[in-house]
Amino acid sequence: MINYKKEQMFNRFGLQTGFSLIHYSNANVKAPNTSVNTIAFNVGVIYNLDEENREFIDNLNDEKFTENIKFNFV
Repeated sequence: MINYKKEQMFNRFGLQTGFSLIHYSNANVKAPNTSVNTIAFNVGVIYNLDEENREFIDNLNDEKFTENIKFNFV
């Protein structure tokens, strides 16, 4: 599954989208199910109900910012 979420793109509205590949095993040793059973794509709109406006810092003095990529396995 891959998801992307962007909040407050236009005022209080945001966007969330994703893509999923799902495999269900039939637990058969002689003739296993090796294909992908479900391919799913989703798109959603996010609306912020809070009336508070977030303050953003416009000037970061060109500092380098890095963030680790997060992987979840279930």
